[in-house]
Amino acid sequence: PNLDGKIVAEACFASGNDCPNGQDFDEGEGSGTYCTYSGDCFHGTHVAGIAAGAGASYPGISPGASLISIQVFSESTGTDCNPDPSPCPRSYTSDQLAALEYVFVTLRPLHTIASVNMSLGGLPYTSQLFCDLGNGAIKAAIDNLRSMGIATVVAAGNDGITNAIAEPACVSSAISVSATDDGDGIASFSNAAAFLSLWAPGVSIRAPFFGSSGFTNASGTSMATPHVAGAWATLRQGAPSASVDEILTALQNTGVAIPDVYAETSRIRIAQALVTLLPVCSNSLDDDGDGLIDLEDPGCDDEDDPSEKAPDLACDDGEDNDGDGWVDFPEDPGCISPASTLEDPQCQDGVDNDGDGMIDYDAGLSANGSADPAGPDLQCEGYPY
Repeated sequence: PNLDGKIVAEACFASGNDCPNGQDFDEGEGSGTYCTYSGDCFHGTHVAGIAAGAGASYPGISPGASLISIQVFSESTGTDCNPDPSPCPRSYTSDQLAALEYVFVTLRPLHTIASVNMSLGGLPYTSQLFCDLGNGAIKAAIDNLRSMGIATVVAAGNDGITNAIAEPACVSSAISVSATDDGDGIASFSNAAAFLSLWAPGVSIRAPFFGSSGFTNASGTSMATPHVAGAWATLRQGAPSASVDEILTALQNTGVAIPDVYAETSRIRIAQALVTLLPVCSNSLDDDGDGLIDLEDPGCDDEDDPSEKAPDLACDDGEDNDGDGWVDFPEDPGCISPASTLEDPQCQDGVDNDGDGMIDYDAGLSANGSADPAGPDLQCEGYPY
């Protein structure tokens, strides 16, 4: 239920004719569905729910985001599954590459995509340079997405290695993620290296269980990764023009420092990162410290300003709480209705009520007292000044 109505596109790249249509490639409704031949087939649904699930129970990190489901796993048997039971899901690099290219070429023009989640991995690398050389085609695909503002967020791996992370997370243009627990301790299974991008929660994460309406707990860097992919969607909504570099820097600089000999980076804090990405003095915070919310307050002038509002006063929050069509002010006890001379009329509240792209004025003055050279707009009549 947490994923109901979330899926806006689907595809499958699964060598060995393992797509739902019995071929190596499939697209359209049902093509990105989970497998059924292994207990590990729960993985994709669980990860998707962490990133963007929405519901009363255990919502995801970005519950307002949509999802694109691309299946890149094939059914493997025998020794390929060790140490897991056979059959098992395994992913070919060629299918991962095809999926990344599909996102860039086919899906990107149709959808606003914040991030790609890859909760999968292969061999660990101690060197990012050697990783790039050994994964050139994947790096090129990740580079292409990054150049268009799309982050490729990849799990660092669950080998418990302290100086290496798995491919393709080790690619220099990927956003690599390893796992912490609820106390910000490093999970014992987490891979780490000096070039790790971020930490995120990945121990006993509760999220949707495939083929049911229930939930299950799971641990892994696979569970940490969608925390970051979901965070990316939220941050891109708040700061649509922010680049991958800018969002990564914001998450690293505002997160909780996780002390580690090999990977000194941060566990993400989304709200704090968002503040650094929003324009100063128009981010609905008190940047100048005068106890009032800054709203398009040039320079955050560090004094009482009519363009600011007190967040904790119902009659001074810049809204019409009593529904009389007038902006409420603190001199209006209880936000009285009908309209009071102590309230600002709708055409003098400093916003564009009539949708003409200009701020509305009344009696020739704006809400902050500046003159309107075009004269009063008594009914917010919808013409440019």
